[in-house]
Amino acid sequence: MPVSGALCTSSIGWPAVYYVHSLVTVLIFTMFFVFYRENPISHKLVSQLELSKIQRGKGDTKRQPVPLRQILKDPVVLSIWATALANFMGIQLTMQFSPTYLHKILGFSVKDTGPFSALPQVITAFVKVSAGYSADKLGCCTPNTSVRIFNSLALGGMSLTFLGLAYIPTSHPYMGLWMLVVSCAIIGFNCGGFFRCSAIYTAQHNHFVMGMNSFLNCLAALLAPVFVNFFVKYDIWNEWYWVWMSHFVILFISNLVFQYYAKGSPAEWTKMDNNENYVKIDNLENDKDVIIIKF
Repeated sequence: MPVSGALCTSSIGWPAVYYVHSLVTVLIFTMFFVFYRENPISHKLVSQLELSKIQRGKGDTKRQPVPLRQILKDPVVLSIWATALANFMGIQLTMQFSPTYLHKILGFSVKDTGPFSALPQVITAFVKVSAGYSADKLGCCTPNTSVRIFNSLALGGMSLTFLGLAYIPTSHPYMGLWMLVVSCAIIGFNCGGFFRCSAIYTAQHNHFVMGMNSFLNCLAALLAPVFVNFFVKYDIWNEWYWVWMSHFVILFISNLVFQYYAKGSPAEWTKMDNNENYVKIDNLENDKDVIIIKF
């Protein structure tokens, strides 16, 4: 966004935004193509020590079939998806329309709108990293409580900042900017909320739940313009009041639903089948290593 703002106000003009970003995209894709490998064993840059740490305790496991019926009927999973949709709707709203709101409603210049729009996203990255580490190391409460606290900080916090944005007048542009920054930064706590709940509760089947989350993110990206265009016709403050209020309600209610259904322990349908037989063999040379044989 800062680069786009600088390019739009330069002598090159807005077409340069597309040329520069297309070039960066090609470079990043090339780097991914060169360095990515499906398996760490075939990667030349993975050392033997690193490979041993990656494979420790895993063995030759086979992915289990996804229990679709149990997942689709589970209220905990459904609450995770509802929370994810609300989460992505809030994120997509700020990502897509922060420049428009800052420029047309709060009156910032195009040159300032770029960095001001990017600032919340940069802060979010730092919050997300610190929140993820804190959620893993938090020992003062159980995972059941932890996921609820972090989700309340993320979605509950963003909903309250949207409520604040609905009432901050255009005569206080920097207060509106500050509230927008906080709304984006605080959503970074979501990694310790419904994301962590999904990883714990669905265990080895989390890839399916996360795949659906990706779909919901795409859906939210499509819904954001629909919501804004439904309420906003002339880009005036009174119209944006309803945009912020509608998203406040969505985020607030979805967090309440999550608080009711969230769990910090694996679901019953993620556990091993009791009818299957396993033999545990201890390695006498290193009592930390075990071999699990299924027959």
